[in-house]
Amino acid sequence: IACLASAQDETYLYHKCSGANYTSSSIYQKNLNALLSSLTSSNDIDYGFYNFSEGEGSDRVNSIALCRGDVSQAACRRCVDFSTTDLPRRCPTQKEAIVWYDNCMFRYSNRSIFHSWEQPALYIWNLNNVSDVTKFSQSLDGLLSDLRKEASAGDSRQKFAIGDASYANYTRIYGLVQCTPNLSEVQCSNCLDRSFRDITNAFNGKQGGRVIGPSCNFRYEIDQFYEIPPPPSPPATAPPPPTTTDIVPPTGGGGNKTRTIIIAVVSTVCFVILIICIFFFLQRRKRREKLESEYLELSKICT
Repeated sequence: IACLASAQDETYLYHKCSGANYTSSSIYQKNLNALLSSLTSSNDIDYGFYNFSEGEGSDRVNSIALCRGDVSQAACRRCVDFSTTDLPRRCPTQKEAIVWYDNCMFRYSNRSIFHSWEQPALYIWNLNNVSDVTKFSQSLDGLLSDLRKEASAGDSRQKFAIGDASYANYTRIYGLVQCTPNLSEVQCSNCLDRSFRDITNAFNGKQGGRVIGPSCNFRYEIDQFYEIPPPPSPPATAPPPPTTTDIVPPTGGGGNKTRTIIIAVVSTVCFVILIICIFFFLQRRKRREKLESEYLELSKICT
C-alpha cells in the first residue's frame, strides 16, 4: 500500500492537506516557521504530547503533536522532529495539514483544534480472517470497551491504554487505544466509540485493524505489536538512622524524670555490689580466723 511507504526513519501512514492557501513570506508562514522551530527546540516531552500556538487572528497557527503512548522518549522526539520538516514539504501552501506515522501524529491549522474531537481519517486492516467471527468479535468488543474506559479516564498528560484478551486455542487479541489528552473524558470516550463502530463494516472477521484520526486512534491484532512501558520508578527510601548508644533525654519535664530513674538504678546496683563485696569479705575473714584458730590448736598439741 502506498500510504505505508517508509519516510526515512519514520514509517509514514497518511497525510492530508486542506483549508485555504498562504503565500510565501506571508505573516502566516512566518508564524508557522516560528511554531515549527519552537516545537523542535522544546524539551517538554515527558508524555509525548505538545500543543503550540503562534500569532494572532486569522494568521494564528495552532498545532498538536502526539506520540504513541508506548514508544520511548527518544523515538517520540525523532518522530516529532521529522514531522516538522516532512509535513510542510507535503503541504507547502495549505494552512491546515496533518500527517500520521507509526510512532506519532502532527497537525497544524489556522482554526481552533484544541477543545473538540474530529472524525477518524484512515482505516488499515489485516488481510487475514479469523476462524470464528462471532467469538472473536465478542472478545474484541469486551477488550476495546475496557480500554476505552481506561484511556478516557486518563489525565491531561496522557489518555492511553493497552491490553489483551483471550480468544480461542490459546490465541489472544492485543489492543491499543489513545486520545489526544486535551480532550475531556466524555470527548475521548465518544471519539473512540465512534471509531469502534467502523469495525463491523471495515474489519469484520479480520485478524487486525487500525483506525487513526486527528483526535483518537486504536489498533488490534492477534500478535503483540506494542511495547510494554516500564513500571514507574519506586520512590526513594530514606537511609536508616545512624546507630548510637548515647542516651539523649527528651525535652521538657520528661528529661528530669529520666535522669532520676537512671540515678536510682545506678545507686541500687552499686549498693547491691557493695553488699556482695562485704559479704565475701566477711566470709573470707571468718575462714581466715578459723584457720588461725585451728593452727593454734595444732601447735599446742605438737608442743
